[in-house]
Amino acid sequence: MMKFYKWSWCVGLLILGVSGNAGNSDRVGEAGAYELLINTQARTMGLLGINSANVRGIDALGTNIAGLAHNKGMSVFSNYTSWLSATGTSLFNVGVGGEISNGNNIGFSIGYMTYGDMDRTTSISPEPLSTFSPFYLNIGLSYARVFGRGVRAGVTGRLINESINNLSATGFAIDAGMQYTTGEKEDFHFGVFVRNLGFPMKYAGDGLILNRPVPLGSSQYDLPFFNRAAKFELPTQFSMAISKDLYFGNKPAASDIFCKPIHRLSISTNFVYNSFTPNNYGLGLEYSFREEVSLRAGFLYEDNALNKETTTRAHMGASAGISYDLKLKDRKKSKNPAVLEISYNYRPSWVFGGTHNFGFVYFTNKYSYCDEYVIAKAVEVAKTVVPEKKPEPEIKYITKYDTIFREAPAKIETVIEYKKVNDMLKNFASNIEFKTGTAILTDRGEGALMVVGEMLKNYPDTRFLIEGHTDDDGTPENNMRLSMLRAKTVARYLNEFKSIPDVSMKVEWYGETKPVGDNSSEEGKQRNRRVEVKVLDAKLENMSRPSSAPRKTEAPKEVETKKPVVVPSAPKVETLAPKKEEIKIPSESTETGADVPKKTPQEELNEYANTISFKAGTDSLSRMSKRAISTVVNVLKDNPSMKIKIDAHTDNGKYALSNMELTEKMIKTIKDLMVQQGIDPSRISSEAFGDTKPKDTNDSDIGRKNNRRIELKVVK
Repeated sequence: MMKFYKWSWCVGLLILGVSGNAGNSDRVGEAGAYELLINTQARTMGLLGINSANVRGIDALGTNIAGLAHNKGMSVFSNYTSWLSATGTSLFNVGVGGEISNGNNIGFSIGYMTYGDMDRTTSISPEPLSTFSPFYLNIGLSYARVFGRGVRAGVTGRLINESINNLSATGFAIDAGMQYTTGEKEDFHFGVFVRNLGFPMKYAGDGLILNRPVPLGSSQYDLPFFNRAAKFELPTQFSMAISKDLYFGNKPAASDIFCKPIHRLSISTNFVYNSFTPNNYGLGLEYSFREEVSLRAGFLYEDNALNKETTTRAHMGASAGISYDLKLKDRKKSKNPAVLEISYNYRPSWVFGGTHNFGFVYFTNKYSYCDEYVIAKAVEVAKTVVPEKKPEPEIKYITKYDTIFREAPAKIETVIEYKKVNDMLKNFASNIEFKTGTAILTDRGEGALMVVGEMLKNYPDTRFLIEGHTDDDGTPENNMRLSMLRAKTVARYLNEFKSIPDVSMKVEWYGETKPVGDNSSEEGKQRNRRVEVKVLDAKLENMSRPSSAPRKTEAPKEVETKKPVVVPSAPKVETLAPKKEEIKIPSESTETGADVPKKTPQEELNEYANTISFKAGTDSLSRMSKRAISTVVNVLKDNPSMKIKIDAHTDNGKYALSNMELTEKMIKTIKDLMVQQGIDPSRISSEAFGDTKPKDTNDSDIGRKNNRRIELKVVK
């Protein structure tokens, strides 16, 4: 990442060096449609577009369209701008942006600009004869997409129309942009965009017809002459920008795994290359509290801009603005509630009274200070020891991964290795703690979970059991649901941030039924709010237990003398069965005399159906999901007479397809994959339910993820 920082600053210095002698003041006046350079989006106007590297959501329609890919749910905006207020020029903009599928957004906008009523005069009649009202209209259609971690890009097509009385000009322009984000807290941003790429425009209409008197003998008559208007270029603009976010303050309480601190200060700088006007250099600052209240200011410099007598622009180059988020609904279970963002911006000018901008944006699901991001954080040494009524074993914190895993077995093949790994996991997983009544990890819990994740990565061929538990505060039903959320929070963290496959984890929850501490004390309750992580291997677990029945021998004394010889050595070298054999475990006796439990076909299907998932709004399977389906195919092949039914469900999101159509396509994808692997289609029935049968709330990300599911049932 340091290479990227160095590269970015080198590019910035190179731009400044190359552009030191650049500038296009000699071409001023050769282009038209300068209103295309006016940015009326609330957040970006207050910063003069300097924040194009980290602009997010619907505000990106005014600068770098790549930022539209940040949009969540649907956003609707309406802006009014009094441009150089003393001139009577007004701009009205409305638009909407929506997430059609995960990482794919479209936007639609309309901009209208009017100059008010102007007097119509002639050289013969300097007194006003009538009035006319020039106006400008543009209609834009945008698309933006997330192309990978930290990479976003977008494009806008814009239809342009200008009208002056009985003259008009029509054209088409394209805007395109890209953003890249990196850093431990996703706090360093780089962006480039180009605006107003298009063919030249020209005016046409009856206003270009002039009647000239033509003499005919002693009289004359008027003859129309058709004039041709000259073509004019569009004001093409290219910009590069860099932004850095500085976070400070405590992390707020939230309903998800991580939240960024409540204070943000963003520093932005940019360079703007204008084809027909002088180049600009910008510096902007934005402070935000919880992403709910924001203050911003920016300055855009160009040659001679600070001298009122020599400058060629009406504005002074400075701007400032403020935004406030008004929550429309109290969604405690949702980290991103629907809000109405209200903004005001002001640009002072040398003449004509300055520019005022008012903006309103409605977000159904606004990005927030609780957006997820990866925290690369080392485990901290415990500074204080909480006194307890009963002495408990002290949990040691270790600061280096290599020290932690020095004594860990390289693989898990024997009972001794199985018990060793489980003891280590128990030691570290005992510190995965949660705040009371929530699925929010404490700082101590985050550090412990990072260690657990690093340890699990050392055993890619092993499955693990994740169990969720709570204290006894609240009702048993709520505690059962809370333990489910906690277990799934840990599994989600391990999957997304430590790359542990879903198929390698089994999640269970027990509510308050299995306490390890005294619920009458706060210390005991803290210990009961936990998630346990264990190696999931029935054979090794069974062999690690003491035998419940005495071994039958005819000569006890001889057995006793030969005891060192008859100790079974097979378990020490026994390897884990391949996954294909793990699905259908035969019932066989071990050395200790206990039987390995055999799963029913329905239990096997339930287990592997939980690992089949689709990307939100699509019928696209992950690699791990395809592997799980292949495992189900093996179960069907091992049971030739078995028939199954596929039930598909989704959340209540608004996608390109209807939710019923989406679940039908999900079923078709699974069924086609099974048929390709040799399963007779007559053995597979199905039913699509859309969003009609949710099993969890649709007001949170975790709930929606639970509702996007596949159920496999044995047909009797």
